[in-house]
Order: sequence, then C-alpha cells, then structure tokens
Amino acid sequence: MLTPAHSGKLPSGDFAYNPNTARFIDKMVRKHGFDRQQLYNLLAQTKRLDSVQRQMEQQALMPATQVQAGPNGFWLCYRNKFIIADNV
Repeated sequence: MLTPAHSGKLPSGDFAYNPNTARFIDKMVRKHGFDRQQLYNLLAQTKRLDSVQRQMEQQALMPATQVQAGPNGFWLCYRNKFIIADNV
C-alpha cells in the first residue's frame, strides 16, 4: 500500500533520493502515464537486496553466449513448488 505524500514521514528506502530513480520516474510518467507521486511513494519505500545486486553483477559479467534464454533456476524451482494442478 502506498504511503500518502502528506504523512509527515521522510522516505527511508534506498532509492528515495537516487537520481536514477528520478529519471526512471520521469520516463514512466512521460511514456506510460504513471502518476508521479504514487510511483515516487512506492519506489521511495524499496530496499536494495544485496543478493539481487550480486546476481545482477554476475549476469553482467557473463558473455552474451552464456546468458540463459528462457526460464532460470529460480523460476523452475518456484514453478515446481507452486504451479501444480491443485493451485491451477
């Protein structure tokens, strides 16, 4: 749920005052019509996960020929646990 802009609390997420976040918000507002304040409120609450950062860095270091096309191990693990006949 979004925190109202007038809540009085300063945003404390890792991306609250990031210039890249501001550029991303500008692009999403301009190209796709997102509400600027709602998008900022949402992104300003997010936290950086070191595990995700490491995976992104590892992926960037891989030669393009090694980048896996299609589902990766995380999706396959999730699918095998939760995408079953009873859940569908």
